[in-house]
Amino acid sequence: MTAEQTAPQSPQAAAGPEGYLYRDNAGLEADLARRTAATAADFVLPYLRPGMRLLDCGCGPGAITLDLAKRVAPGSVVGIDLRRT
Repeated sequence: MTAEQTAPQSPQAAAGPEGYLYRDNAGLEADLARRTAATAADFVLPYLRPGMRLLDCGCGPGAITLDLAKRVAPGSVVGIDLRRT
């Protein structure tokens, strides 16, 4: 297998000009579903209040961002990342 044919080893490495390459990967989708604000961003939870506006820098595919949005509803969350995922 050449370097061009080698599959990326992480979701972060998988993003390219076409977007998120693992979109239809059931195993990865299950892993992303397990990533929540409680498991990955518990340090910020005590500071979140309903109605807040939140910026999630480096959000990746947005699994945690979606959970943060539920916690600040009816506020809003914007997720940004250097890679289009």
